[in-house]
Amino acid sequence: MGEEKEEQETTKIVIFQTCKTKDRTKWSVVQEYCVDSWIHQHPNLKHVLWDDVDNLNFVQVKFPWLEEFYSGLPAGIYRADIIRVLYCFAHAAVYADVDVECLVDVLQWISNSEKDAKIIIGRQAQQQPSAKYKYLPNAVLISKTNGHVFWIYVLAEMYLRISQWWTCLPKDRTPSTSSPEWLTGPVMLHSAYQKFCNLSDNNDLDSILKLVLVWMRPQWFTSFPHLFSVNLSKAKVEQVYLAEPNIFYSVDWMSSDGHAQCQALKKCITIKEILELKLELEHKNKNTQKETDGRIAIHWWQHSW
Repeated sequence: MGEEKEEQETTKIVIFQTCKTKDRTKWSVVQEYCVDSWIHQHPNLKHVLWDDVDNLNFVQVKFPWLEEFYSGLPAGIYRADIIRVLYCFAHAAVYADVDVECLVDVLQWISNSEKDAKIIIGRQAQQQPSAKYKYLPNAVLISKTNGHVFWIYVLAEMYLRISQWWTCLPKDRTPSTSSPEWLTGPVMLHSAYQKFCNLSDNNDLDSILKLVLVWMRPQWFTSFPHLFSVNLSKAKVEQVYLAEPNIFYSVDWMSSDGHAQCQALKKCITIKEILELKLELEHKNKNTQKETDGRIAIHWWQHSW
């Protein structure tokens, strides 16, 4: 019965990606290769690829009370960070940046991984000692069900950071706390994850109500009434699975080797060159096979936004 429920749940998942334009003639060869890898590995799944116009339309239709906030963000990358979270809240979905290569059928991996996990995010192998802030990459997000309260915490953390940034004087805005990494990206995601994990077992709805009503207004509850009855102790950390580094982020952009690999891939101008480079890299990485075992996808860190 449990396996049947799991199968029914995961078959509703869609693959969601967003990019500046859907015109493939304007894509890099790496972007084309990566996007097609998701389609190739999931021929029976719906693949949703949206551009800026589609994203705005989604907000206007599904979350109209957020349109002013969404449109007022300083650049497209901030909106891209928010739209992936909104989509994972509204749908059961696998979100992937367009520079993430899919290696296997993700649904099969989900079925064999943490059975109770509703949300799956990844982490990198190590944080640099010099790093000022901790982070969790947001290039791959998996939501096995729609409407999970974790995404509300993520959205609220985004809002709190952006509103603080908006209200402070320009002279007080530092480059680090004005960056998308801090406001809407990996640093923000790490903070939201920690806050969610630190909920006490007997926590009631007070904290989530405060977060929602500060920014998200009563429309959240009229549009998604299940938020009134969510059991936070049940929806806690056991339902948010932090995948091992090798699953999505075996290539570490912050390391010299990882940076070199990503830059080499960026120089490829044909699919053939990408495949040849990958064979070369796999040959070089034989000594570190343990670090690459079990990979589901590879984020190639092309900074497409």
